[in-house]
Amino acid sequence: MPATQSRYGLFEVGVGTVLWAVSLTVPPTLVPTILGELLMVTAWIVLPIGLYRDLSYLNASEADWQPRTRQYLLPAAVPFLAAFVGVFYLYRRLDRVGFR
Repeated sequence: MPATQSRYGLFEVGVGTVLWAVSLTVPPTLVPTILGELLMVTAWIVLPIGLYRDLSYLNASEADWQPRTRQYLLPAAVPFLAAFVGVFYLYRRLDRVGFR
């Protein structure tokens, strides 16, 4: 299995989505600016990497669902849109394949 095909991609997508949700919903008065920016940058990096790894894993496996990589990766690279892409991807993946 190549390095890009990892079963932990789903975990990374979940972490990236939660980080985006926290960074977008927590009021700036509760979190110092540098911490909020660090959360956003971390989420912006983790989510697309996790998506790529999980999509590679699914496409290499014999899963019933073979999602198109570009369909999810391109919108995930847009900072605030990435949170919605993560939620949609997790919903679709768990509905179609479950936790594999």
